[in-house]
Amino acid sequence: MAPDRRSDLLLTISRHALRIAIGIIALTILVVTVALVALLLFPNPSLAERLAAAPSVTLPVILFCAATGIAMLVMSLRFAVELGRIVRTVQDGDPFEPGNADRLARMGWLALGVTAAGWLLMPVVSWLSQHLEELSVQGGSSLGGLGLALTLFILARVFRHGAAMRDDLQGTV
Repeated sequence: MAPDRRSDLLLTISRHALRIAIGIIALTILVVTVALVALLLFPNPSLAERLAAAPSVTLPVILFCAATGIAMLVMSLRFAVELGRIVRTVQDGDPFEPGNADRLARMGWLALGVTAAGWLLMPVVSWLSQHLEELSVQGGSSLGGLGLALTLFILARVFRHGAAMRDDLQGTV
């Protein structure tokens, strides 16, 4: 007897955790975007003084960092949505549908995009932290995102192959 996918606790938890993550990421995008617009429209006088003492490129660098951060959040949001769609197909009992291979490939590109943006952002933020004392930078580049992207690209191929094998099997029956 096959297990009832509708009552699978792990899938249920995953679905709810993804919904929460999507909500948090969306809210973060909204807050960061509003803060960036507020910074541009209503500059803080003390921040303006500190920026005046810093190199002239500081404000454009801050805007670049904020825009890159927002782009990373948008890619993360899209990643979570794609993962949610895969979880739904697993819950429906049809994980080897061709659409999941495409979703996994998109998730691979998104993971690669977030990783590349992080690598691009780190030296810029490090430079910026040298000119703004209150900005503290911790961390560094990681190969985890690259490993995730490669894994997702491989899984996309596996799912494409699995979907093709299933179609062949159904065609012979």
